[in-house]
Amino acid sequence: MEFLGGGDLEKFIRDSAPLDEVTLRCVTAEILCGLQHLHSLQIVHRDLKPENILLDNAGHVKIADFGLSAMFVTEKNRVKSCVGTLCYMAPEVYYQRPYYYPADYFSFGIIVYEMALGEHPFYTGQETEEQLVTSMYATEPYFLRHLNFYLQDLLLRLLRHDQEQRAHLVCNLRSHPFFKGIDWEEIEEGPSLVQSTLEPILKEPLQEIIEVDTFLSKDLEMPIDSLHQEYFKAFEYISERMKARQA
Repeated sequence: MEFLGGGDLEKFIRDSAPLDEVTLRCVTAEILCGLQHLHSLQIVHRDLKPENILLDNAGHVKIADFGLSAMFVTEKNRVKSCVGTLCYMAPEVYYQRPYYYPADYFSFGIIVYEMALGEHPFYTGQETEEQLVTSMYATEPYFLRHLNFYLQDLLLRLLRHDQEQRAHLVCNLRSHPFFKGIDWEEIEEGPSLVQSTLEPILKEPLQEIIEVDTFLSKDLEMPIDSLHQEYFKAFEYISERMKARQA
């Protein structure tokens, strides 16, 4: 498994939002690529939120935590379960109407808004569930007057309440003017190529943990027994001490 030393997007937003336009565009484009790949495999994430988007040491994003994901979901084969995190949940999910991939785009829109403005478009932390639902599903998000026009248009597409309208508005997002200058093929090739044209968002990346064993009791000879240790042979990341034992 790949070691991701940049933390999660929630912490990055808390520390750095509102993001400058260049950083916002790059991070948004990377999340979009990940989402579109999932949807091409007929997977709907259903719990997309900043805590479930991890960053590598340069700040490139990795969508994580698929515990609530639904598989084999298409426009004709929809699901109805109400799962996820309320303040990132699409209206069709909350009301348990048959839904498919556009539900993830509503969550995506809230994340982009948080990156752009440093706050949730509907939630302040003081609302009851009833007040939050009314705010999210019956009102439009507030935009500062100086906000980039193309960014506003992108957010209005993503945060459209009606699922079918949203599906139509997000069907060709890569050609949206907000993403002008983004090389989509380069992003899909991976971080090693992305870094040639996109500035890493983490200027001082976190140092990788060398000794995982230091988090465990020093009284233990082995973190887990040898039988269960076999399950982790294919993992790329193990401690230096464990490598020495295996040698």
